[in-house]
Amino acid sequence: MPREPPIVLPVSLSLLRHANPWALLLAKEVGCPAATAALLSERYTLKSDEKPFVRELLGRKRNLWVFRCDQRRFAGDVVVVDMAEPRPGRRKVVVLDLKM
Repeated sequence: MPREPPIVLPVSLSLLRHANPWALLLAKEVGCPAATAALLSERYTLKSDEKPFVRELLGRKRNLWVFRCDQRRFAGDVVVVDMAEPRPGRRKVVVLDLKM
């Protein structure tokens, strides 16, 4: 397992169908053991008002990629990247701190 869990994890519409997608991602992408992934996953859990927002955003704007931030790292709630620009250095990136 890496020294620190990742600051962000990618979010997709298909991933949002799972009860705990973060544990799946941490185990698969980062290589965390299942028990560790389950414990770390709480850092990335979307709150009740955040999940519908992210689902709607991804459903309406297919050019956007969304990443969930580790909530213990004070990095915002989500990072949104506009992938419409083919040159990575020119893509627009926004960090959102969602408030009710």
